[in-house]
Amino acid sequence: MDFFKGLNEYKCASMDSVSLRKTAVNYLHRIFYHSAYLNILTSHIAESSKLTAQEKGYLIDVVTGVVVWRKKLEWIISQYSSVSIQKLEHRILLYLLLAIYELVESHSNPDYTIVYDTVESVKQEKGKQTAGFINGVLRAVQNGKNIIQFPYIESNPVKNISIRYSHPEWMIERWTERYGINDTEHLCQWNNSKHPIVIRVNTLKPDKNRFIEYINKEYQTSASSINEFPNFLKIISPPGTLFHTAWFTNGYFSVQSIPSALAVMALEPTEGNVIIDLCSAPGGKAAYIAELMGDKGRVIAVDINSNRLKLVRETAKRLGITCITTVCADGTVFDCPPADKVLLDAPCSGFGTLHQKADIRWKRTKKDIYELAEIQYRLMQNASRLVKPGGVIVYSTCTIEPEENEEIIIKFLKNNYNFIGEQISLLSCLSITLSNNYVTLLPFKHNIDGSFIAKLQRIE
Repeated sequence: MDFFKGLNEYKCASMDSVSLRKTAVNYLHRIFYHSAYLNILTSHIAESSKLTAQEKGYLIDVVTGVVVWRKKLEWIISQYSSVSIQKLEHRILLYLLLAIYELVESHSNPDYTIVYDTVESVKQEKGKQTAGFINGVLRAVQNGKNIIQFPYIESNPVKNISIRYSHPEWMIERWTERYGINDTEHLCQWNNSKHPIVIRVNTLKPDKNRFIEYINKEYQTSASSINEFPNFLKIISPPGTLFHTAWFTNGYFSVQSIPSALAVMALEPTEGNVIIDLCSAPGGKAAYIAELMGDKGRVIAVDINSNRLKLVRETAKRLGITCITTVCADGTVFDCPPADKVLLDAPCSGFGTLHQKADIRWKRTKKDIYELAEIQYRLMQNASRLVKPGGVIVYSTCTIEPEENEEIIIKFLKNNYNFIGEQISLLSCLSITLSNNYVTLLPFKHNIDGSFIAKLQRIE
């Protein structure tokens, strides 16, 4: 199962294969042992001027692939290594994970090349004895990779799914209780797959049709429109050059997921509105609000992180938007005159977007869900003070966990009798059925990122 389909054939042009493998291990070491973020490092790889396109493709494939399949790869090592995972030196473990990913999942090079390059890399770095150990493990995996045994799903479905689809057991346990075994497997498959990038065409540009024509011409085999969203396009594996063209620099498009767009559309921004985007960075939703208002009104973009707030200003400038005002403040205590509408896209566990940020499956814990829920409720309480009577709040997350979603709304409505749920009519275009005026979008059900949207109206 290739995580990055289409990136399977790599030849090292300017860097020898042993050095390239060491570079991949260096990136993995930063992710696993120094809390680096996968998406930031892969962006760094993609933008590097010192790497060829083939080298970039290889590094992005293997670094992402090892992060995604970490648990399954560790299980395989445990079946063939005489030394336990816990006793392996970090870099030795990473060399094994990298090679076994290539042998079992990626098949980016012939088996003999993978084994030889790995052994040679370890020999140069750790010596002959360690290289011999690596050689023995990899030869055993190479010979037995088609008969790997996993825990029986009938007797232990949580452990089976956790290992086969490489997710933490506590996460699988929650999902199987909630969705059942089949849907949990489908959810894991979604998380481990690559999906098209969605871009939003900037409607403020008078000649936006020229950009659409350009996309259709340049990406005729990989770009497609989304029927329900005429200003959005899906692009499969777009060349990185798209984001280095004048079209991007001059603000003709932005990257934005459909659930993110739905949250903004649920707000129903209209010309002249004053709207607060309470957790705004990096600014994609604030920009879309401004576009839907025709840049006529006021968007107050609030965020606690001043560095990330710079991204909001940069995005607005690039898109030619003038109605966004940024404020650096804690959203739980921020105060200003009540607005017509408030968007609260709350910080969350992000479990609806694991295909984009695979490393958070290993960084988050069950405890994080409950700690985030406390912050989310405080943000919601403050949002209620920032909206006028008759105005609305849209609460959204990019997670599928009930504690961060419907439980926040149920608790809020129970404690705030001056708010009621309001129908989100736009979801009918996706054949999504609402209950209680909120919805959890599920990848295995709706074929989009997991997320949550609720709309509430202040009645007095």
